[in-house]
Amino acid sequence: MHQRRPYPRVQSGEDLQNLAPVRIVEVAGSGRQISLADGEDPYDAAERFMSAHPWDTRFRYLTVQRFELPPRPGWDLHAWASHVTCQAVDTLESGQAVRCSLVPHSDGVDHATRLLRDGQVVGVHYWSTKSP
Repeated sequence: MHQRRPYPRVQSGEDLQNLAPVRIVEVAGSGRQISLADGEDPYDAAERFMSAHPWDTRFRYLTVQRFELPPRPGWDLHAWASHVTCQAVDTLESGQAVRCSLVPHSDGVDHATRLLRDGQVVGVHYWSTKSP
């Protein structure tokens, strides 16, 4: 599933100040994160999570600003992809399976992978997973 660009590219601090923040409920001690929709109550989201995980009773309500800096000229894409990655899986509209190429992170946050054609980056695919 395609979504908005969760890490918009910024060129300056001013660009960063103009971005809308993201609201998250984080499960304390586990790093799991629940992304909140516009208008969604963080208490209700925590209650729903706790109904499936009764041992998780501590939460943090966070407002974060995600952003991406432009890559530096001359970066080696193959070296970039050689680190340990998250490995979450999604399926493109074409039916092709892709894996998250970010460093490991918690469920509920956005995943991303670069799309390559003939060794050239042709785009980035973003998706989210939700914790029950």
